[in-house]
Amino acid sequence: MPEEESTPRDDRSPPAAEDAALVATVLRLAGLGESGGGLRLRRLVGGSSRSAKWIVESAAGPIVVKRRRESAESLAPRRQRFEQRHRIEMLLEGAGIPTGVPPGPPLVEHAGEVFELSRLLPGGPDGGSRAEAAAAGVMLARIHGLLARTRGGPRGGGSWHDAPRVRAALAALAAQLGPTDSGELVRVLRARYDAAAAQVEAGLADAPIQLIHGDYHPGNLLFRRGAVAGVLDWEALRRDRPLLEVASATLATGRWRGGSPGGIGAGTDRAAGGVLANAGEAPDALDVDRMAGFLQGYTAGAGAIATLGILPAAMQEAAIAAAVLRTQRRLAVEAVPDRAERRLAAVELRCRAIELAAPLLLGTVDPAGLSGGRRSRDRPGSS
Repeated sequence: MPEEESTPRDDRSPPAAEDAALVATVLRLAGLGESGGGLRLRRLVGGSSRSAKWIVESAAGPIVVKRRRESAESLAPRRQRFEQRHRIEMLLEGAGIPTGVPPGPPLVEHAGEVFELSRLLPGGPDGGSRAEAAAAGVMLARIHGLLARTRGGPRGGGSWHDAPRVRAALAALAAQLGPTDSGELVRVLRARYDAAAAQVEAGLADAPIQLIHGDYHPGNLLFRRGAVAGVLDWEALRRDRPLLEVASATLATGRWRGGSPGGIGAGTDRAAGGVLANAGEAPDALDVDRMAGFLQGYTAGAGAIATLGILPAAMQEAAIAAAVLRTQRRLAVEAVPDRAERRLAAVELRCRAIELAAPLLLGTVDPAGLSGGRRSRDRPGSS
């Protein structure tokens, strides 16, 4: 699963001389001259510490320059995949999806390093509103509809559904933690993951496979006046079943910025026909209002989806996969079992919160789409 990153923010401090020289060279190699006022550069801070990013004013407008983690040599085997992704981004941009494709080449190699260029899109981060969540759902439905009609593109890799790498991480955690309470928690999560994966697979047995964004969540979106103004980070683009992305995106929308009013935690009580958040349960809290808004936006754009009833199981699967892969990696480095136990306990609570939220969440979506009361679509863009 993708590495968690903070949302990059603009750093207005003067750039270092070596940064300015480096970015000027990258611009020249890309055939994008500096703006008339000379090199105007600022660094984006946040995001991954291993992928420095700058905003620079070029003759073609503001450009984001990102230093990629891999070298030019290590990128070579994946260059075809990158070129396929860039072609699809251009197709989507032409159809009105703001992907930020640059006016020049998307990749520049210099001194053994690789730099990725993109057009700076207007807008800011998700502010946490239901309206933004609904807009994100509508945008994902548009993207899925367009990608359903797009041939080619990268295949395989990156899926968390019924994934051998997730089970391998669970097995490694069980071996590392041994016969302890933490080890027992791993076994509970393994059983939950297997059950959810089986339910999802049975529900999606006949669902078509198509291109999906692969990493659609609030941190990869820009908003302007409540509408989606940019869809970023297409590196995980792959062929998969769209509902899996709907599940992970719905979960991410409900977890964005932690617990909030309208959230639901494992210790939550039902009251007055609603759900009240337990303010002390931020790690497992879900903002059901935003999740419902996202789903309503998606189904408004895609039509009713017959397989939507397996969404809660798919969300549990996604939550376990993300937590287990991250915990196993960190435990191998940190060797602090207490931290691993806290992370695993948090995901178990999150799964319980998903179970509690499921009837309320699915009840906000057109019931006909869940019961098969009218002809439903298994994917956006189908007819």
